[in-house]
Amino acid sequence: MEKLRSIFNFIYGYYLDYRYKVPPASALSFAYYMILSIIPICTLLAFFTPFFPLDIKTAQEILSYYLRPDVTKMVIQLIKPRSLSITTITTLIASIFVVSRGFYQLHRISKNMFPNDKEYPFFIDQGITFLKTILIFILILAVISLLIIFPIFKIIFIDQHNFITRVLFLFIIIFVILFLLYKIIPDQNVEFLDTIKGTVVATLLIELIIGILSIYFSIVDYSNVYGPLAALVMLMFSIAVCSEAIYFGMYVIFECHIRRLIKKL
Repeated sequence: MEKLRSIFNFIYGYYLDYRYKVPPASALSFAYYMILSIIPICTLLAFFTPFFPLDIKTAQEILSYYLRPDVTKMVIQLIKPRSLSITTITTLIASIFVVSRGFYQLHRISKNMFPNDKEYPFFIDQGITFLKTILIFILILAVISLLIIFPIFKIIFIDQHNFITRVLFLFIIIFVILFLLYKIIPDQNVEFLDTIKGTVVATLLIELIIGILSIYFSIVDYSNVYGPLAALVMLMFSIAVCSEAIYFGMYVIFECHIRRLIKKL
């Protein structure tokens, strides 16, 4: 009994520390900004895709594995390359700003874990987040494009339709996105291995959450309660839960980072 109590106190202590650094409302706040960012994200993809070897047909085939046909069609229409004009440039800047609000939430929480000695003024801090958003999008598209054009990768993950390859492909994509977020968002320089550990934990949690939610939503009918808003409620709930996993992965990186610093001292 004493051993169980000590284990409980150990876990509860970590939970309190995690909640101190990541307030309970953080996941909902991040989910709110991510929902607002869905259309801007697709707009950004439409601007950046002409610069990378990303085939629209390949993207449509990949999306069809995970999304409904009507949603896939809508996303493909949004990410088709567009010609540059004053209107499109204005839209591009507005889209980057909206998406940067979601990344700013991560950046704000990262300050609780990885405080920087320098405190920048508000507008400079916002500008840094804006530039980080552009860098993250360019790197994500570059990495995903390189993965897709590799013949072996395409044969194993894209030209196959079985469940295992789809899960592995989703794992790689989530891992790439989270790794870039964890490397770019914090103001401190974090060891590569520490970032890998947190990214693996967060990616596995998100894959597990996606699997559980897919089963849960197939059983529960939200339309009986929320009507036409059921899809929005399900999306908000899913992103909020996955956001918690993203923050937890950042916390794992923080713990590994602190232990490494203590060993050095």
